[in-house]
Amino acid sequence: MSYPFPSCPRRRASRRVCGRNDDQGSGVSENQAEAFSEALREVQDAQLKELATKGDLRELKLEIAAELAPIKWGMAVCVGGIMALILKSFFPH
Repeated sequence: MSYPFPSCPRRRASRRVCGRNDDQGSGVSENQAEAFSEALREVQDAQLKELATKGDLRELKLEIAAELAPIKWGMAVCVGGIMALILKSFFPH
């Protein structure tokens, strides 16, 4: 089988599996090596599709920030109220 580019990763992978670059071959035919490299490529492509991109992480960060905003304001109001009660106990009318 002929490939258009001599540096094609598919060709290099099948040669490595076949053992054509070594003096000692692994005993795997070129067809089996190509099938193996194709299966490996499919698995790697499937794994790459599941990875989060920078855009996905940025979107998630914005969603979390939007969910936490009301909690921050609620905490600020509670802390302000507690500080007011503490100050009131030190400075009675």
